[in-house]
Amino acid sequence: MPLLRPGHLCYGERWLQGDLYCTLEVDSFGYFVSKAKTRVFRDTAEPKWDEEFEIELEGSQSLRILCYEKCYDKTKVNKDNNEIVDKIMGKGQIQLDPQTVETKNWHTDVIEMNGIKVEFSMKFTSRDMSLKRTPSKKQTGVFGVKISVVTKRERSKVPYIVRQCVEEVEKRGIEEVGIYRISGVATDIQALKAVFDANNKDILLMLSDMDINAIAGTLKLYFRELPEPLLTDRLYPAFMEGIALSDPAAKENCMMHLLRSLPDPNLITFLFLLEHLKRVAEKEPINKMSLHNLATVFGPTLLRPSEVESKAHLTSAADIWSHDVMAQVQVLLYYLQHPPISFAELKRNTLYFSTDV
Repeated sequence: MPLLRPGHLCYGERWLQGDLYCTLEVDSFGYFVSKAKTRVFRDTAEPKWDEEFEIELEGSQSLRILCYEKCYDKTKVNKDNNEIVDKIMGKGQIQLDPQTVETKNWHTDVIEMNGIKVEFSMKFTSRDMSLKRTPSKKQTGVFGVKISVVTKRERSKVPYIVRQCVEEVEKRGIEEVGIYRISGVATDIQALKAVFDANNKDILLMLSDMDINAIAGTLKLYFRELPEPLLTDRLYPAFMEGIALSDPAAKENCMMHLLRSLPDPNLITFLFLLEHLKRVAEKEPINKMSLHNLATVFGPTLLRPSEVESKAHLTSAADIWSHDVMAQVQVLLYYLQHPPISFAELKRNTLYFSTDV
């Protein structure tokens, strides 16, 4: 399950002046899904975005780029969602060569559409490499640092970065189409990462000005770079066994017991994220992000085998997708579909469980 990193998009040739942007889509189970969107380049015939995105490929074979002119005419609205419809200026696609997927180098390609050329560079990274967890060697910062260390240092129950990103998404991104699925610009995400790591006093100002997809991407990156997944290496095999149980009562008991087994900072943060994702899914008619879509985005980040276990049992990217990722998605989906889970109630049940001899 490689990652595509298209960047440095630019074009020229026969554009009229306008406010222009591109979207990047990949095919997924028979239809194209939007994965990234450039910023709007205003009042120009020759935009040069020079932006980099990271896009997950789930067996995708084609990349499609669509170029739009931003429309501000309020009379041109979509009848379904009452939103202004931007004018599509051209679209084109290329096949993602399986042999190219195996290479690690950047290579440049061009898509031509209606006399317009879009030039971009891309390279592929294996899913193993993209999710490889490298603990931070710094004593400060938050990325790559154990969640227990961060919450103890901050004297908080949920890391500040998680709270602030969630707050900003709920403030102005909860109705954004494809929130958490659409990639933010890689340089913006890295800039936010540096600001949070430095605990810069301008964090809130920067968040308020930043593209919402970059903020969503920063939250995903934080969880991806934890030294171990939020749901822990130790409990991973048990989560895989629990989600496979066929008896509903047995599954309920097992899945709740596993939550109780998590360290408190991990559990409190997980429950906080769960409630946020449920609120995002409540806006599905607008943002197109169902509980299943959100579980697909976050499941493999919050829950994955340790490197030792992964090497022992799996040999290829295809195995990882078919054997593990589907189950990881189902674990998160189970909790997302579950009635609200209270930390206090879980802990109360732990006490009953431990004293019931």
